[in-house]
Amino acid sequence: MDFYIRPKRRPQGQKVTRKLNITKLKNQLTAQDLQSRMDSKLLDIRSDQSSIDEQWESFRDTVHSIALETLGQITRNHQDWFDENDQEIQKLLEEKRRLLRAHQNDTTCTAKKAAFNNIRSTVQAKLRLMQDAWLSAKADEIQGYADKHDTKKFYEALKAVYGPQFSFGPTPLLSSDGTSLLTNKRLILERWAEHFNIVLNRPAQINEEAIARLPQVPTNHGLAVPPAVEEVSRAIKKMSTGKAPGSDAIPAEVFKSGGPTMISQLTSLFQSMWDREQLPQDFRDATIVHIYKRKGDRQSCDNHRGSLLGRYTSADRKVIEFFYSKIDKRDHIYKSSNAL
Repeated sequence: MDFYIRPKRRPQGQKVTRKLNITKLKNQLTAQDLQSRMDSKLLDIRSDQSSIDEQWESFRDTVHSIALETLGQITRNHQDWFDENDQEIQKLLEEKRRLLRAHQNDTTCTAKKAAFNNIRSTVQAKLRLMQDAWLSAKADEIQGYADKHDTKKFYEALKAVYGPQFSFGPTPLLSSDGTSLLTNKRLILERWAEHFNIVLNRPAQINEEAIARLPQVPTNHGLAVPPAVEEVSRAIKKMSTGKAPGSDAIPAEVFKSGGPTMISQLTSLFQSMWDREQLPQDFRDATIVHIYKRKGDRQSCDNHRGSLLGRYTSADRKVIEFFYSKIDKRDHIYKSSNAL
């Protein structure tokens, strides 16, 4: 009778959107192909009757699908210290397999057993030398990135060595009164929501007299003018490349290579937000990540600090760039010492 042991199923979390292979945009033909696809497919988007969320989701999904078809996804290969092209180690492994089969076919022969033990020791020593040399070279590479303050390549090299890190469920938490231990995921999330609701919603202390002493400035009617195509195009050109995308998973390189049709559709979306005085829900959502302070009980919420990760989309950054560019800082921003 044959038995099969089924491995434990790894818990599946939320599926993460793979990053686009934006390095292909360095090829001029690929960039032109992306722009032509944008010109043909974005014209089909209708924004007359839909809500702001529907307009944004339609634009977001269309742009991402076009970019995915054109660029594809990044393929990550976990680097390994074992070199399959090393002929010396391959010959040793083949010899080890041959001597192992010979020993298994005649387990009573001490000479065959000794020969297998000797080759096994030799292989292990060679593999240790290979691993040590690879780790030493990789450490020098990572240290070089650190000395040059190249954080992007530094973390890329670390991820290549260690690979993806998997989480096997949330850490149990103590209840608010500290009498019970919460292990259910839903109860743990509710406890975190309760904790950060108290931390982040403290009563505000407003000094009305200080506000009254703030100097009044004339109304700038230019701020009421809806965004124009030129302004949106200028904001896109100012965006930094090589940065992680927002929740839309669309990097800035795609917007810069999208062409005039994409900029026109993005401007129409901004104008709809301007006229209706609404923002899509994606632009308003944020994620709070708790980070252990490395002191005290890990199961207590008070021993964690929160980090607010804004779920800014790439288009969301363009909104900020646009509104910021319309404000004259010299006339409307004052130092606290002058204001008070």
